[in-house]
Amino acid sequence: MDEEELERESDVLALEMLCDVDAPSRVRDAVRAIDGIGSSLGDAILIASELVTNTLRQSAGSDPRFIEVRVRKARDRLLISVRDPDDCGQGARAAGASDPGAGGAGLWVVQRLAHSWGGERRNGYRVWAELQLAS
Repeated sequence: MDEEELERESDVLALEMLCDVDAPSRVRDAVRAIDGIGSSLGDAILIASELVTNTLRQSAGSDPRFIEVRVRKARDRLLISVRDPDDCGQGARAAGASDPGAGGAGLWVVQRLAHSWGGERRNGYRVWAELQLAS
């Protein structure tokens, strides 16, 4: 199943939340409450938290600022996305394994856990990750 197919599925989580220091914690709690993720729950929580943290760190929007978090489930995959409606943040880039201190270490973790991931500028900036669910 590709990202386009996942895009057509309905949301199992749709949040608009204040992009502040508490946002990663709020998204972890929200993902924890999703049914049917099974043993992939820890990875889903970590990915969602890291995507929100990256948005918080990289966005240069005005305060107060809201972001959109969506999780879609289709058969054996989750699509987790975070959209910042402001288009002034930097693009998502994972740090290399040899230099995680350079920033982007959380996205390096996302890269390792996700089946695929990326970012795009369309109506703001959206970063997403597709997670293969354990059977």
